[in-house]
Amino acid sequence: MKLIPVTLGDLALYEAMFGDEEYMKDLGGVQPAEKIPGILERQARCMSSDKGWVFKIIAESNDWNSETYGPFPNDDCSSWDIGSGEKVGELDSTTIVSGIPVGTVCIWTGYDEKRDVEISEIGWGILVKFQGKGFATLALKILLEKAKDSGRWGVIHAMTNVHNVASNKLCRRVGFSFIEETEMEYDGRMLPANLYTFDSTNKE
Repeated sequence: MKLIPVTLGDLALYEAMFGDEEYMKDLGGVQPAEKIPGILERQARCMSSDKGWVFKIIAESNDWNSETYGPFPNDDCSSWDIGSGEKVGELDSTTIVSGIPVGTVCIWTGYDEKRDVEISEIGWGILVKFQGKGFATLALKILLEKAKDSGRWGVIHAMTNVHNVASNKLCRRVGFSFIEETEMEYDGRMLPANLYTFDSTNKE
């Protein structure tokens, strides 16, 4: 698996994610088509300005349900953009994919209004037809190892919808600790959420 910086060339991937009802069901519903380019632009700018890390997840055949993960790549690999290569929509959910984006994963500096402090936050998403294949687990392991190595992010916060069973299990699987049930804001909507944390300063 590789994590590649998101660029403005990833619009097809973002449309496939944010325009999918099943993908967005725990975040309050799909985004209007006209808003998706702006979402991509903000996230690509966050990555290019180093205000956060926003990566597309590039699956390779040896990642399929594997419990191992490879090194973080330094290359751009823009040729893997879904818009310029094989489209996810042309693949069956049982296909062992290689070299195409299956989702995104990111870390950024957010804000905790309750405590009036900046915090590090993490988020991820896998296209529906590739969920349940182990890709999110692999991607989060890679990103959390990179966070540990950087020494930049400290305690990382994850917020998952309380009804998203898979994401709640995933948090525990990759080493997050449950803190409390709370609420999260997404696109102006308040949603019931579970809060988890991961201490990236712990090198064990």
